[in-house]
Amino acid sequence: MREARSWTLSLTAVALIGCGPPTDRPLTERTDSAGIELVTSNVDDRPLPWRLERRIALGGAEEGPESFFRLPPGTVASDARGQIYVLDPLRHRVVVFTPDGTFVRSVGGEGAGPGELESPGALSVGPDGVLSVFDFGKGALVRFGPDGTVLPQHPLPFFPWTGPSRHFEVTSEGVLVSTMLPPAPEGMFHQALRLLGPADTVLVAERIFPRPGMVRYPTCGGGLNYPPIFEAQVVWAAHDRRIVAVDGPEYAFTLFEGARPIRKVRAGFPLRASSEALALAELGEGMTINFGRGPCRIPPREMVEGRGFAEAVPWIEAVMISPTDDIWIHRKGVGQEIPAAVDVFDRTGLYLGRLPEGSPFPLVFVDDTTFGAAETDEMDVTRLVLYRIAR
Repeated sequence: MREARSWTLSLTAVALIGCGPPTDRPLTERTDSAGIELVTSNVDDRPLPWRLERRIALGGAEEGPESFFRLPPGTVASDARGQIYVLDPLRHRVVVFTPDGTFVRSVGGEGAGPGELESPGALSVGPDGVLSVFDFGKGALVRFGPDGTVLPQHPLPFFPWTGPSRHFEVTSEGVLVSTMLPPAPEGMFHQALRLLGPADTVLVAERIFPRPGMVRYPTCGGGLNYPPIFEAQVVWAAHDRRIVAVDGPEYAFTLFEGARPIRKVRAGFPLRASSEALALAELGEGMTINFGRGPCRIPPREMVEGRGFAEAVPWIEAVMISPTDDIWIHRKGVGQEIPAAVDVFDRTGLYLGRLPEGSPFPLVFVDDTTFGAAETDEMDVTRLVLYRIAR
């Protein structure tokens, strides 16, 4: 299988054309030699006249199909009928619900046989309704038909990386996989988003950064090789053939049709400088580990001194594409110092506005008016809460 490079997401500064009054239209500055639109959008924090109406919550039960209580990225998906799929890795299964929260079925079960799951990490539902679950134990996609029928599993040449975005996505053009490759000879890490097609493997986006060294933390007696706090990573989302990806700390993203970049959108915001105080705020009460003398909490200052922090706080923490191809951006917040926000753009890069402060960010879209968000209560139990978008 050969690998073709689609585009390296490196946005350089582009000067604004003119200094006229604000406009509701994105400013297309130029189209480069590769036919990619370079767009500067007027991100002016205008309020969106939308209401989010809370409907139902799934999860947090002591037993039964709703006995899941963690929802990391990549563990929730939906299909064309609006059915909701939730991976419950502790019980080695996927539970399926209707759009109104009615339980439909569960698939999987612990084991190494066909349709069984050893160490499930993420899931995706393709345009054909086929459910795929990546199993780290099998190194393959364990697959189920729309009715739950067990299908032949599909091996992957790359293990998906368990980062801040979805781990993989099945699209009409292949399997989109986020990977963290081994360190380069120069001691660098290479994070890459690849589209595994029938004939080619196409590099969609990448970010290369120094390999972090192993740091020991005396309080807990363990070692970690985490990157610096605020180190930017490739953040992405996909909806069928549409992909949106971010590869740096700037407020900028690139839109793709398949693996072909078609539009780069940026806001004219300066980089946000980081500081030790912000790094401490980011860590909150510290980090709990379960090795060494674990379970044990590493104090935030010890973590900051060990890991250090990047020069800039990334603007974008997460992205999503709605069924209508709107782009949802989750602006990263840091403690009480930097508030988070949810921005929405249309497919052309036009800034539609910002949702009210404190609005949830979608983990999954059920249809064009409903999404699910992860919400954690005071007991540290996370549920999937469905919201209706009243426009």
